[in-house]
Amino acid sequence: MYAHVRRVAQAAAVTARTMSLPPPLIEQIEQAALLHDIGKLAFSEQGTPSFRSDDELQSVLVRQHVHVGFNVLSAVPPLRTAASIVIAVHERWDGFGYPAGLRGTEIPVGARLIAIADAYDVLTSAHAYRGRMLRDEANAEIVRGAGTYFDPDIVHAWLRASDRLECS
Repeated sequence: MYAHVRRVAQAAAVTARTMSLPPPLIEQIEQAALLHDIGKLAFSEQGTPSFRSDDELQSVLVRQHVHVGFNVLSAVPPLRTAASIVIAVHERWDGFGYPAGLRGTEIPVGARLIAIADAYDVLTSAHAYRGRMLRDEANAEIVRGAGTYFDPDIVHAWLRASDRLECS
């Protein structure tokens, strides 16, 4: 998981710089990206109740880890901004995400950036159920999600920044 969050943080920061966001905001985004999956630590194999299938377990993990992460980060005053970003990483531009169904610019810009960087890293990493995509294939998927999953303006910035990413 550490390698994943490092790649996501680096990609989100590069994209944020491409967008000329203020340095303090870029630092907050990078910090939140490093912590965006912290809630998954609560679901170790030993501590997870049994589920009927791996799909059911994955659904619970994905939907619950943002709440756990938010609760953990919110308890630490210097991490409260990161908490507000982490809880919104799975929101969608079109409002069909979770946990709150936020849409468009209701979603913090950091969460919108991390969502793209996270999706890209998942697409370009090998998994047991599929191989890794090449950069152009993954970017094509990101473009297909513009306006539904992702902020179209951030997708454009992502495409400008993606050739500078190490995670290609």
